[in-house]
Amino acid sequence: MEAEVLPQHAFPLKGSKLHHGLYPRECELCFPRLQFHDQAQFARHLRVVHCKKEGGSYICRYGDNNVCQKLPLEGVSDEDYEAHIRRVHCDPLHHSLTNIEDPREKEFTLSSFTQNLSAVLSDPGRSRSEVNTFFTRHWGDSFVPPHSIPRSTLIPPISDQQFIAHQKNTSKVYKRYHATKRALAALQQPSTCGEGDSDDLPQVLMDPLFHLSDARTFVDIFTVPQKGVPDPLTVTRSGKTVVPCAPDDTDGKKPPGSFRDYMSLSSRLESFHDVVDSRLATRLVAKSAAFWQMVHSYGGLHEELSDAMSDIRRVRSNLQAVSRLVCDRTRKIIQLYEKREKKQKLLAKLFDVACLREAQTTVQMLLNQSDYPKVIECIETSEDVLSSELSGVQCFRHLGSQLTEMYGVIGRMMLDDFATIIQKEFGTKPEDGVLMTYDGELSCVIMGLIQVRRFGFMSMIRTEILEALKGILRHEVKLHIVQSGIDLTDFDPTLNQLGEPVRRLVYEDWLKTVDDVTREFFNFCKRIQALQDVVCECAERIRNHSNIKHVNSPVVTDDSVQGHAVLDLSSSEQDEPLQAGSGEPQTPEFLLSNDPAALLAVEIRSVPQLLKSASLLAEFAHHCAQTRLCRLLIARSKLQEGAQDLTTPEQLTQMISLVKQYQQECSEQGWHKTEPIAVSPLSKCLQRLCLEYIERFHNQRRAKMSSTLDAEVWKAAEVSSEYQFLVDECVRTLRLRNVKPTSEQAVGGDALMVEGVPYVVVGSALVFLKILADYCECFAALPTFAADILSRVVELLKGFNSRSCQLILGAGALQLVGLKTISVRNLALASRSLQLIVHFVPLVANEAEASLKEDQKHLMRHFRQALTDYSDHIGEIKFKLISVIDHHTTNCLSNWEVSSSIPSPSFQQICRQMQKFHNGLAGIIPDEQIKSLFETVHDHFKGNLKLHLAKIGLSPHDSLKYGCVSQDYAFYAQSLRAMSSCSELQIESLNDVIYGKY
Repeated sequence: MEAEVLPQHAFPLKGSKLHHGLYPRECELCFPRLQFHDQAQFARHLRVVHCKKEGGSYICRYGDNNVCQKLPLEGVSDEDYEAHIRRVHCDPLHHSLTNIEDPREKEFTLSSFTQNLSAVLSDPGRSRSEVNTFFTRHWGDSFVPPHSIPRSTLIPPISDQQFIAHQKNTSKVYKRYHATKRALAALQQPSTCGEGDSDDLPQVLMDPLFHLSDARTFVDIFTVPQKGVPDPLTVTRSGKTVVPCAPDDTDGKKPPGSFRDYMSLSSRLESFHDVVDSRLATRLVAKSAAFWQMVHSYGGLHEELSDAMSDIRRVRSNLQAVSRLVCDRTRKIIQLYEKREKKQKLLAKLFDVACLREAQTTVQMLLNQSDYPKVIECIETSEDVLSSELSGVQCFRHLGSQLTEMYGVIGRMMLDDFATIIQKEFGTKPEDGVLMTYDGELSCVIMGLIQVRRFGFMSMIRTEILEALKGILRHEVKLHIVQSGIDLTDFDPTLNQLGEPVRRLVYEDWLKTVDDVTREFFNFCKRIQALQDVVCECAERIRNHSNIKHVNSPVVTDDSVQGHAVLDLSSSEQDEPLQAGSGEPQTPEFLLSNDPAALLAVEIRSVPQLLKSASLLAEFAHHCAQTRLCRLLIARSKLQEGAQDLTTPEQLTQMISLVKQYQQECSEQGWHKTEPIAVSPLSKCLQRLCLEYIERFHNQRRAKMSSTLDAEVWKAAEVSSEYQFLVDECVRTLRLRNVKPTSEQAVGGDALMVEGVPYVVVGSALVFLKILADYCECFAALPTFAADILSRVVELLKGFNSRSCQLILGAGALQLVGLKTISVRNLALASRSLQLIVHFVPLVANEAEASLKEDQKHLMRHFRQALTDYSDHIGEIKFKLISVIDHHTTNCLSNWEVSSSIPSPSFQQICRQMQKFHNGLAGIIPDEQIKSLFETVHDHFKGNLKLHLAKIGLSPHDSLKYGCVSQDYAFYAQSLRAMSSCSELQIESLNDVIYGKY
């Protein structure tokens, strides 16, 4: 339980004006509240904020409604105002606001209901009857207090044991509370030895530097002050003026500057002495308990001090013994150890001198063994020892320059050896299962070159790779040209120009050549991969060794980097080299390109760059192999002017599959890191070759179609077994392909049978059908280029349609092949040929749609447009046929005269033209189409007949003419029904013709 803290004014204050019980305090009128820690701060605040100056008067406003009730409203002087705020507001006994007790703040107890009985009875405001009946008016004369008060139901009953236990627990807390309360009261009890004991004494006497030898102090004490100057013996720290003890002060009668009156000065000093003596006595009394306690403890402290001194003597004697027996011996051991270390260092320097004397001999011996890494290590070690351990030794003053010169000579020797070894490595074919023949020698030389920072060997590797790939390609191509057995009499015997011999190879030999070249290229790239691993391994070993060396010797002096360019790998982990003479990093050029050739062409200046470049050796070799292979493929694809490309889509597909298989194997080896397959030179070359092949393929087919159409005589062609078998296979497999029949397969005939339907067509239609089959094979072989093939197929379809239209409907065949006229049979063959092409166009469209991507399916609209053009063309031919027969019937009807000769000559001529027209169509166009055609012709004839009869004014009332016309019409109907295709033709009567609506 926490102790109760009573308010400050509950304790009596004695003696001087103590303020530590009140402060720190807050200003009760300012908001926000300001806190002050002493009287001076609070007095300053009252003067500045809560004071108003009017003339020479000061008005205090620290109180309710900014009015202080302890000071006149007209104000007081400055000294009186200062005394007022210190006495009334700053003093805890008289401060104006805090001492005003609010009755509402008093503690509410049972005594709050009590009153003074005598005051109540003697209250003049009460009447005598009220006083007489004061004790009986509420309860009456018969009021009898009850003997017992009933127990409250709200208070639970308790036993004696419970009360005793509660009393024990409470008494402990209560005693602790009173002890704490007494301690707090003692702490807050004002003491007579406060800080204000000297506030009412003259300030000159209380000065810590007071001394009568000081002239100023002497004058202030013994002389009368000047007029207007306060007397130093009356000026106190609190600001009050000390009143002289003697009433007859004679100092005021003496002139200023003269000595004070002796008796008056003596009495004043004696009074000051008495005050100080009494206050000192009071302080001594207050401190007596502590003084006697200190006196009593002095004896014990003296005894403890004596014991401590004896212990110190004993410890000092023990320390002297330890220093003599232990420290001195240890010091001698340390001195002996230091002498031994110095002698060992001297011996080590002598050994270094001996080794340096034999440095050149050792280097020469290692060079004879071709152990270049140890040679470089020996030279570097010698230079380190010479620059650090043996610096300044005169006998070795020329050894540094000799080692530097030897360093450069060894670098050039290693470059020459490396060139020789790499040429031997690439010039010989290793045994089976072995990738490199001279890997040990190469590793030794490469490590030496890296140590001397001769990174130019990477350029040698790049050059040798190019030469080796060129040699491999020429060797394989020459070998296959010779093995193919082609006639080489017209060509250079050295075969320096291999383009023409390659183009003369048959396609099987060409595929074998491509296969062998790609296999040799792949094996060579694997050898380069092994070389790449050797270079990277050597670089990593050098870097790790240098890192360990750098960690073991982190301090590098200026002398250690003199002479030649010693390999500094302290920054080998940095990927960005620094520019010479500056500390700013620059971006390496080889990080800005994705071409392995460009990356390897950048000059290498550090081991990190070497590692990055070396990791691209295999990819660079693969890139160069792709370039060489591209040149071989392009040389094969180049044709002489006017030569035909006999390559089929299937053969092109076989070649592409070989190349893509090679690319896939290389990709699995990780040789497409910086250059994906899609953007590699070989992929671009294949795409170019395919597009050129499609263009040549299309040009050849277009020229073939044009020449065939231009030479077409527009007669029914005999269908060979090849075309019939092509159609039969197409019907069976729903795929249009060029297939050659065997002797047991389908035979040809006069008509091409398509699902049992005969097609009598011209030869150009059969040739164009085979061309469409070629394009279908091209779709299947090159699905990636389906959009390009589609555009060319549609171009051929439109070209065949438009050219046939020009030749037949435009009568262009009259001048080209010498036709006398465009007959009905020519029109029928043209229509039937177009119908044959229309029948197979959906199969071509299906092939194209199966190969197109989703975002290219919109190109299928071109096929639909082509079919629409073909249907329009067929309709125009039909309209042409109808117009031809309509022209003959109209001419005959115009010359027709009703006569007694039955049938009339005009109707005989009409029937002969009809028969001729039917004979021209029969055998070419199916009977259903002929019937449909004659139905249209018959409808037109009825219309023309009706108009002619109306013109001549024929009516049934003229029985003679009507009978003749009826017989002519019956002859016409009988002639139509006699035709094989029109036997079921519906022919109306003459009355229906005359009176019917058409």
